[in-house]
Amino acid sequence: MSTSQPPEDDSFVAVPGLGQVKGFTTSDGVSQFLGIPYGLLKTRWTRPEAITRFECGKHDGTRHGPRCPQPSAADFSQLSVPGFPSSPLVVQDEFKCLHLNIVRPSGCTPASNLPVMVWIHGGGFSIGSNSEIAFDGIPLVKESISLGKPVIYVSINYRLGYLGFFASAKLLVESGGKSVGNYGLWDQRLALEWVQEYIEAFGGNPHAVTIFGESAGAVSVHSHMVAKSPLFHQAIVQSGALGTCSPVTLERLSACQGHDRLAEALGFTENVDLQTMRGTSATEIVEAMKKTFKGRLAAFTLLDDRQMEDGFFPPDTDFLGIQPFCKRIVIGDCENDVTGPPILSSHFSMIANVNRGLLLR
Repeated sequence: MSTSQPPEDDSFVAVPGLGQVKGFTTSDGVSQFLGIPYGLLKTRWTRPEAITRFECGKHDGTRHGPRCPQPSAADFSQLSVPGFPSSPLVVQDEFKCLHLNIVRPSGCTPASNLPVMVWIHGGGFSIGSNSEIAFDGIPLVKESISLGKPVIYVSINYRLGYLGFFASAKLLVESGGKSVGNYGLWDQRLALEWVQEYIEAFGGNPHAVTIFGESAGAVSVHSHMVAKSPLFHQAIVQSGALGTCSPVTLERLSACQGHDRLAEALGFTENVDLQTMRGTSATEIVEAMKKTFKGRLAAFTLLDDRQMEDGFFPPDTDFLGIQPFCKRIVIGDCENDVTGPPILSSHFSMIANVNRGLLLR
């Protein structure tokens, strides 16, 4: 595929069923499409619904979409990195944060059939977004082009903290016994379903998808590897796995990030109902998270929903064995992951080195 002569309309993509996406092309031959919505969220603490049509049939992908509500990294001393370039300032919106970014070589067409790499960010399931400067994907795509192995890069947002990983017995009663919690994982799965359905319009091959992530993103990757939804074909697990961050029972999860803990942080009694808690603002929920973790990096836990109806995790999984649709795996760790100022520099080098190795294969 030649990328030296992109067509004049290279920044516009017609996505069957959804509408048209407008992006932009950089001077070095890479196109970006930002903030593409993949999911709808109508009610807090429910699973997302798939987007079936862009509003008015069009999406402006020239600017970042909203972040999922979260504390600032400055609220956690472990993430302070003096002098590191700032990420773009974007608004936060609980109900409009489910979107993804796409970076591709210029000149792609639906016939390009390029491999796809889907990035799931880390951050303890409490912070992070696809708008972070470390995750914009341009260096990775440029490197892939220089190696003669061009890829398309996708980065996704998902719900975080109490908004994404809260669960309670009251929610279980409300659902009639159907699985609750793990909403951030359900968001990720819906994003991967979107990739399967629509990435071909951007020049990607839905049958050659690699998912990769670091820290909580790696735990997420491993979670999708043990689930039974064949939405990818390769995986890169960077500094995190279910064995080191094992899902816990609803009883144990409730003790650290459940109903009573959140109610107390919001200033309610433990008898407060879900409707009242849903009536609080996302800002109040974020402040409650900061109060709960008292300035420490908030690390949320996944729910072991194997025995619940329609859970994310299959009833027969031991959280170790992976599904046969995942054909290749790269596993490694990141030096100084959440242990000191070098966190982001090691972050860069790990991503670059692991992915360069995969691209060269």
